[in-house]
Amino acid sequence: MRTKPSFPIRIRTQNVQLTDDLKQSIESEAAALKRFNSRIVDCEVTIAGPGRNHRGGLAFDVVVKVALPGPDVVVHRSAAASIPVAINQSFATARRRVKRQAHLRRRRVPFNRTSGVGRRGRPRRGNGRRLARA
Repeated sequence: MRTKPSFPIRIRTQNVQLTDDLKQSIESEAAALKRFNSRIVDCEVTIAGPGRNHRGGLAFDVVVKVALPGPDVVVHRSAAASIPVAINQSFATARRRVKRQAHLRRRRVPFNRTSGVGRRGRPRRGNGRRLARA
């Protein structure tokens, strides 16, 4: 049995018709994001198909916007194969980014991915230059 998420999920389409199975899979993927960050406020999924004169290239665009306190997570993916492939790719990226936001909020950031935080452990003794004694 599916559980209802505690935040609204909006699905918008443009030049494409979604089946009920695709809508349910989008809702379940969006609800699963709550497992990685419990502070999600809103989720909006926009799926755009090819226009009337589109002859080749990347056909389906999927944009997932997850509203969080602080910076929002926005994922934009394009796929030529099919709509489910584009949806799976975009939600996989959204999961990683939502998880990363939760780690940043808790300050559990892996050291190799921090920027401007500084060294861990003991500081070095001096900077390699000797001081002249008077």
